[in-house]
Amino acid sequence: MDSLFFLHSIEALESTSLEIKKGLFWGGNFEEIEPLLKDGSIAPEEIKVFVGYSGWASGQLEEEIQSGSWFVSSLNTKDILEASDVINSGSIL
Repeated sequence: MDSLFFLHSIEALESTSLEIKKGLFWGGNFEEIEPLLKDGSIAPEEIKVFVGYSGWASGQLEEEIQSGSWFVSSLNTKDILEASDVINSGSIL
């Protein structure tokens, strides 16, 4: 619970982020994002913040997908950032 991760659609921060899907970025320099969050420059639908970490052993995720433990979808960036009930359930890839 001591790790902070975030998904966002803020292209201005792409130099410190990893684009994982067109217009959707993983991580970045939180020191750049923090003042934007505080002054309201970033809308809630532009960022999702996660605390904690969950990982898989080699091949484990593939096995869980095959067994039906995960719902795999091709959502667009807007749906991913705005669908808090889907993301919070831990069932989106």
